[in-house]
Amino acid sequence: MNSALKWMPLVAALAVAGCAREGYYDNRSVDYTKAEESAPLELPDTRNTQRYRDVMPVPDVPGAFASQGDDFHAPRRAP
Repeated sequence: MNSALKWMPLVAALAVAGCAREGYYDNRSVDYTKAEESAPLELPDTRNTQRYRDVMPVPDVPGAFASQGDDFHAPRRAP
């Protein structure tokens, strides 16, 4: 028998062993629902404002944008 074929069952068993239901990575999606809100981070007044600027700023949205129940349509993009 070929020596490579002798090792194939062991390799297959090790590969399948990594497919356990409770694997190495836990499903932590429920942790976000149990999280508690904390106080906002307060930076010192002497901070460098250029260093701590918003990387992805979120623009202010007018009040008419709010959803009115299930019949919600996204507003058109401004030209």
